Amino acid sequence: PDVVGGQRNPFSFLPLAANPSGAHAATLSGDWEAFYAAKRSNSTRKNDKAKRRKLGDLGEVRFLEPSEDSDIRRTLAELFRQKAGQFARMGVVDVFARPGFAEFFAELATDPATRSLVHVSRLDVGDIMAATNLGLVHCGRYYHVLAAYADGETARFGPGAAHLRDLLRTAIERGCREFDFTIGDEPYKREWADSTLALRDLHTGATSAGWILALSVRGFTRAKRTIKQTPALWRAFSRAGDRGGLFS
Repeated sequence: PDVVGGQRNPFSFLPLAANPSGAHAATLSGDWEAFYAAKRSNSTRKNDKAKRRKLGDLGEVRFLEPSEDSDIRRTLAELFRQKAGQFARMGVVDVFARPGFAEFFAELATDPATRSLVHVSRLDVGDIMAATNLGLVHCGRYYHVLAAYADGETARFGPGAAHLRDLLRTAIERGCREFDFTIGDEPYKREWADSTLALRDLHTGATSAGWILALSVRGFTRAKRTIKQTPALWRAFSRAGDRGGLFS
């Protein structure tokens, strides 16, 4: 980013290129009902409530924040399973299948030294973990790091969106001033966010071979950004699936 902690990022003086994605955040103020009304129209809120009622027809809807290590790990295991399904549908590499990735997040969420920074939650519909998430909370800012939802009957009624609303409400009730959706330009983030952070990359080399590689990476990054920032191209690419793992 160009600015860190209110001051110019010293790395911004280097020859940088735009990252394929931006980052988005929402300023939190007032109570949840006031914030919700300001962000969503009456018709949209009615539709949200209707979908939650339909979830309720499938089973009791509960927003849960597990505190026991065993329940945290159980929730995260389901989160990683749901993410695996999401990655498979997108045709991208499942990062949590790589050695140590899932274990890292599980340790972060249960280690006494770090667990106060981590927020794990889920939206249960009956016995189904319909949506799951792992976030970070630090200095009045909620970071929405990992989220997923289950396939099946509950998926028809927007459990991920319902869970996100519960997370926004919880962040406000905890006194957070900002909800950081982190990197990525997914449309749902723009529905809530009021600020966008431009991110930049540095690709350089220490040897002649390194410079050649850096140039090729810069070209690939520009092409990737063009695709991701052009809605028609991104929709076509998403439908085709990222079978080469280029966007993982």
